[in-house]
Amino acid sequence: MADRRQTVRLDLGGRPNVIGILALAGQPTAQCPVLLADPANPQSGMFQCRATTQADGSFAFSGVPSGRHAVYYQGSVEWTRWIKVTTVDVTTEDLDLGTLPRSLAQVAVTLTGPAASGATDWTVSLKEGPPFWSQKIGEVAIPETADQPFLITQVLPGTYTLLVQSPDGTRQVTKTIEIGIEPIHLDVTVEIPPGRAPSAGHPQRDRRDAIPLQQGPVAVGQTRRRQPLLPDHGPAGRRLLCGQSLSPG
Repeated sequence: MADRRQTVRLDLGGRPNVIGILALAGQPTAQCPVLLADPANPQSGMFQCRATTQADGSFAFSGVPSGRHAVYYQGSVEWTRWIKVTTVDVTTEDLDLGTLPRSLAQVAVTLTGPAASGATDWTVSLKEGPPFWSQKIGEVAIPETADQPFLITQVLPGTYTLLVQSPDGTRQVTKTIEIGIEPIHLDVTVEIPPGRAPSAGHPQRDRRDAIPLQQGPVAVGQTRRRQPLLPDHGPAGRRLLCGQSLSPG
């Protein structure tokens, strides 16, 4: 309950109104959730306003506070994510955004190198800001075969960081790319670095056939006390652990 000395204002709608039409792939998009929220992160900020597009793709947000906001729509590939289509500056006047998005690009990312074989289970994402904790940009279509590229669509103009990450998270490659104002198709090639062989276990002395891992920080069979076997960060190649040959993953 508000203190009697305070003035409390409840905004239940009204001006200014922000309206527009969502047209993905050049066609009006009906029954699509849209969001007006913080430009840096749709899940943060003091203000959020949700709506659903009509049959003609139109949407409206009412009672929008002055300031900079972004319009998002709910992704079709990753439906839990919000895809940014534009950033707007709102004043006290109504604002008609017209048809959105105005200019979008798609980025085809091809993975190359000996380690790229069967790399369809790698994660490819486009980030706005620091690559490991900033929000993703666009929608990523995973290729069906290793010779096909990852396709990132619905990308606004700007400078981004491309992050390519192995399934276990031990290898990452980053690359800065720039998207121009005109709608474009950008081809990007990323070379996957050679693999390293992660090793884990608890070495014990009672294995007579144990052979130490070459250039690893812990040698198998050299202590009675159980201890974790740290990852081997030596050069790519084969290793021997208790008489069994290991290949780098």
